[in-house]
Amino acid sequence: MEQATKERQTTTARTFKTRINLPADRREKLIALLNQQLADTFDLFGQTKQAHWNVKGPQFYQLHLLFDDLADKVEKYIDEIAERATTLGGSAQGTVRMAAAASRLTSRPPPAKAPPAIPSLLQMRLQEPEVHVESP
Repeated sequence: MEQATKERQTTTARTFKTRINLPADRREKLIALLNQQLADTFDLFGQTKQAHWNVKGPQFYQLHLLFDDLADKVEKYIDEIAERATTLGGSAQGTVRMAAAASRLTSRPPPAKAPPAIPSLLQMRLQEPEVHVESP
């Protein structure tokens, strides 16, 4: 874990030339914010797919489709966030390991025998990124 943190700090600080007319310090802050959002969103995607794969019970079909649809929508944001970081001259920190090390989302195992709780847990995850979005 320490290695991942060092790797993330090293690659986040390095920027590349860009035509974006923002001071370097602003771009670096924006890149850091975008990479944090990328980690949170990637983690949210993984937790949504986890729910999709493991849903059981009488509402299986409806929840299975719902979680798959949500995962598809979240996945589109992952690409957009990563590309914005690189457009600003940064590197997108977008591997699963990087996301796991940097995510601020709560990690709870899915309930083994209480499928109705899965939508509630996922709803909490969907609300978490809103709390963490800050302006530069």
